[in-house]
Order: sequence, then structure tokens, then C-alpha cells
Amino acid sequence: MMTAASLAMLLSFTAFIPRDLIRTNLSESADYLCDSELFGEMWEGFAPSRTDHYADSILLGIAWQYDSSHPFKSVMESSYYHRDDANENVNLQNAVRSALPADQEYMRYWHGSILLVRPLLMIMSVRGIYILSAAILSALFLVLLIILFRSGDRISAVGMILGTVLTFSFFVPFSLEYTWVYLIMLTASVVVCLSCESIRSLSIVLMVCGIFTAFMDFLTAETLTLTVPLLLGIRKLSRKGVSERDLMKGSAGSALSWGVGYAGEMCLKWLLASMALGINAMDYVAANLHERTGGLVLSEDYFSFFGPVRANCKCLAPFCFRTIGIVAGVIILLGCAYIGYVYRSASARGRVAVIYALIALIPFIRFLVLRNHSVIHYFFTFRALMAVVLSITLMMGELLQNAQMGEILPKPKR
Repeated sequence: MMTAASLAMLLSFTAFIPRDLIRTNLSESADYLCDSELFGEMWEGFAPSRTDHYADSILLGIAWQYDSSHPFKSVMESSYYHRDDANENVNLQNAVRSALPADQEYMRYWHGSILLVRPLLMIMSVRGIYILSAAILSALFLVLLIILFRSGDRISAVGMILGTVLTFSFFVPFSLEYTWVYLIMLTASVVVCLSCESIRSLSIVLMVCGIFTAFMDFLTAETLTLTVPLLLGIRKLSRKGVSERDLMKGSAGSALSWGVGYAGEMCLKWLLASMALGINAMDYVAANLHERTGGLVLSEDYFSFFGPVRANCKCLAPFCFRTIGIVAGVIILLGCAYIGYVYRSASARGRVAVIYALIALIPFIRFLVLRNHSVIHYFFTFRALMAVVLSITLMMGELLQNAQMGEILPKPKR
């Protein structure tokens, strides 16, 4: 409760930034967003390159409507100007130009990223924030790779590179909505690789990750802040000689810690909103949760059980490259399974590989539970599959450890 109250207070402080100080850059941001498509593709016809300026316009609209006369209420309500007959980028432009009042609330999320966005709008437009985000995320990624290579964990470094490339994560900085999960994931991964020496410390880091994911994220690829740091943490502790049993229990406990942090922070937001606005926010939240799990979607991927999984996997390389990509992907997966099983090292710890495999299931469970959301927004929710790529890489590293390629290929185990 103290954490939620502190975060709410920090958000409320940003409401005291005068609108006149952000008006120019916000107006420029609105013009820029109006000149681009709401869901434009940076590579034409390529869904993984699709940006989400629709969500960015809403976020900036909420940031614009923060009111210093009742800061806590405006933060809890998270409202913005909206008209059904106009795009959200046009609504944002009209709201800033004509000082139109908010008439649409968005209380189910914290929108904690405004804690960063509103001060930044005093000195730069959204284009500048995109560039700054790209620089920060690139720096964090390079720092993580340097840490992994210097520690001798080349397998994890290769897994992170593959995961980043195959999920086309280089498009992430071009949408504010996508950025926050990556910022938390990379920061947590650096912390885990530098300082986590026990299961307990890993659990604490992941609980903090869950809290800040609930605070910052707009429900994008939120499981990344659990799966990637957890995989890197289990890999690190495994290399330090922690027993398989402790790793199994620790991974389950760490995942639970993340879930408690995430769910707890979200529930506290709804409680605080109910108190501030004098309503029962749970009725509103329940309706939106139903929409994301089982609302009507005119898509064949929704109506089949594994449809959400298929929709998301079609954005992952190489499966995104139509028939030839699907064939190549299946061959790669079968090849990994064959080599990992037939040529596995005698020193391989099978239960550790099982832990990696279980963690890799988390994104698929997410797709199936939030099936409506995962079908509609497949073009960004698919990036949760980075954890699957990293997991497969770590499994191969575990199964083939201490084996030399020259010894692997000619001498299959029987």
C-alpha cells in the first residue's frame, strides 16, 4: 500500500507542471501524430513493424488533462478528450489547440509513464522522446551484453541477441506504448546479472518488476519483465552450482513474487480510484477484463482454441515470412530438438532445461487467457515470445554444455 501511495503521489506532483510549459511541445507532438497513421507500418505490409500511435495519442491526451486544482483525482481518473467521429490523434490536436475538457476516463491503468513523459514534454516533443527512448534502450541492451560476455555467459548473450532480432524489437522505440516494458525488462536484467546471488534476491527483483510493470505498462508484452530476468537469473544461479531442486522451487517462487507485485499494484490502483472518485471501480474493471478475455472479435484466430497463439507466432521470425518461413522455422525447431536430445552432454542438468521450458510456456498461457486482446493486438503482444527464443537458446546451451561441435555431429548417443 505504501508503494502504491508513493507512486500515486509522484504522479500527482507532475500535475503541478503548468500546461503552458508543455503546450508547445504537446501541440507539435499532436501535429506529428496527425501526419502519421494511427497504426502505420514502418515496413509496408509487415505487421511486426506496426506502430501504435493510437495509444500514444491517448497517453499524451491524459498527460495534457492532468489538473493541478485536483491532482490526485485527475491522476486516478486518467481522463482525456474523445470524440467517436475523429481519430485519437485528431482528438489530441483539438484538445490542445482549443483547451477542450476531458470527457473519457481510462482509470483501469496507472498510466505511470506520464511520470516521465510529462516532464519530458517541457523540453521535447514526442519525436524527441522516441529518439531518447531508442538511445536509452540501446545503451541498456549493450550494457547487458557486455555484462554477459564478460561473465563468460555467451549463451545468454546469444539468446538475447536472437530474441531481440527475431521479435523485431528494434521497432519498439517508435511507440511510447511499447517502450516501458523493455525499459523495465532490460533494467531488471542488468540488475539480476550484476547483483542477484540468491533465489531470494531474484524474487525481490521480480516483485519490484511486477509492481513497476503494473504502474508503467499499457498491457503490451508485460510478461517480458517476468520471463527474461527470470531466465537470466536461473541461468546465473545454475552456473553458480545452485541445486536443481532449489532452482525449480526458486523459479516458481520468483514467478509468484512477480504476480503478487503486478496484481497487487493493479488492485491498489482500482482501490485508490474508487476512494478518489467515490465509485466502485471494480464494476468498470470487470467489464474491461471480460472484453479482453472473451469479447467479440471478427477473426478466425479468435474462434479456434489456439488461434491467439497462431496469430502471435505469425509475427515471429522466421514464421512471419509466409510458407518458406514456416517451413524454415519448423526445421529449426525439429533440428534443435534432435540435437539437444541425441547429442546431449553427460554433464547436462535436465531439470534446469525443464525449468527453461516451463518459463517459455508463460507467453502462450497469456495469449490463451487474454485471447481477445492477444488477437486484436497481436502485432505487439507477440514480442512476449522473446522469452521463448531465449529459453530455447538456454536449453540448447544446457544440454550441449562441455560438448565440442566436432564431437557432437559424428557420434550420436544411442
